[in-house]
Amino acid sequence: MSLMVQKKRRKPARKRGKRRGRRPVVYSVRQATRGLSTVVMIFSLFLVASLGFLLFQWKEYLLTKYNKDIQLLTEEVYRLRSERSELESEIKSSLTQYHRIARIGREKLGLEQSLRPPAVLVVDGKKLKRYARKDAQTVQ
Repeated sequence: MSLMVQKKRRKPARKRGKRRGRRPVVYSVRQATRGLSTVVMIFSLFLVASLGFLLFQWKEYLLTKYNKDIQLLTEEVYRLRSERSELESEIKSSLTQYHRIARIGREKLGLEQSLRPPAVLVVDGKKLKRYARKDAQTVQ
């Protein structure tokens, strides 16, 4: 051997093509998962938007239903108030009938009916207040 240094023989470097031979599978899997994740993201966004829309529609449905119920209850309140006023007027008219008052006075209180018809006294409000003030001053 001579003084010449022998160069080490290197193994030939792997060709990138061979690496690419293994890589396309990984690359295609990565692309497929990216595509799948994109589809899943779009689907989930669509699902969330649909749920939001459904919740909005459900709220509107409930508001409409409650408004109808309120309207029905309001109508019932008006009907009951008118019925109550009719009954009150009927009671007042039956209580102020003179023949009924006369019958109760005769039976329970032992009163007799007068020969003259009942008189209605009309008092002026201003005069009544003036007499009330005058009476209040005399009492003190």
